[in-house]
Amino acid sequence: MRHLPGAPTVDESEQAHGWVKIQNEMEIAMPRATLIPSLLIGATIAGLAAAPAGAATDEEPQFVGTPSVRYVAVGEGDERFNSLGAVVRLDRSIVASRTGFPTAPELSTGDDITGSVFGGDPPSRIGDSSKHCWVAELQRPRPVATPRQGARWRLGVTTSQTVRDTVGVTLKSPAESGWELQAADRLGCYGTESSDADDDLVGRRVRVKDSVEQLLINKRPNEEFIGSLSAGQTFKIRRLSPSGKYAYGFGYGTANKTGWVTTSDLEQP
Repeated sequence: MRHLPGAPTVDESEQAHGWVKIQNEMEIAMPRATLIPSLLIGATIAGLAAAPAGAATDEEPQFVGTPSVRYVAVGEGDERFNSLGAVVRLDRSIVASRTGFPTAPELSTGDDITGSVFGGDPPSRIGDSSKHCWVAELQRPRPVATPRQGARWRLGVTTSQTVRDTVGVTLKSPAESGWELQAADRLGCYGTESSDADDDLVGRRVRVKDSVEQLLINKRPNEEFIGSLSAGQTFKIRRLSPSGKYAYGFGYGTANKTGWVTTSDLEQP
């Protein structure tokens, strides 16, 4: 397994929310999904606001290659929902907290999605920082479509809630262990330098150390307790905080919840 060079550039407060739960068709009618607020555009791309819809400028991020998209059904019964994620590569640096990745059966450059999406979260860097690769939770514009295996959708990248570029993607499920690493490899996200070994945890399902009596799961790193795991139970890591101190993912067993845990309490592969 290759290590992933490069460290994330966003701070842990920007990484805090994780893959927001997205409700399935039966749940969409209920006001449970998080409505994503309008994002502020940075000074370096402020000029885009005055550009006509769909107009190209030198400041707009563009996709490199074809992103990989996976979706998983999580939970049971009335609490069952779909979560979508993608590994993407862009042609330039971005400000993660001001960039979104919406997906839908139909999506066009220039679309304004202000106030009309469910889910989404600032992306996390994967691979060499010079390759501009990201793992992202995907937003879904209203009306929210239900993902189907093999369906062809459009994936977009937004700044200031405006779609700057789109690319065709194929939805796949389940999200097999390590798919993020494989997708990043296909996109050429890895450099030749060595990296922190903790990066190799991304995409893995690991055990809670036997010495840990209780591993707390929090909504944000070390904040807002939502559940716990005990020794021997497992946790699927989706990404790490910039420092590597915290891991975001899904806790199986008695917890059955998505959130943040302390990386040091998990067994290393």
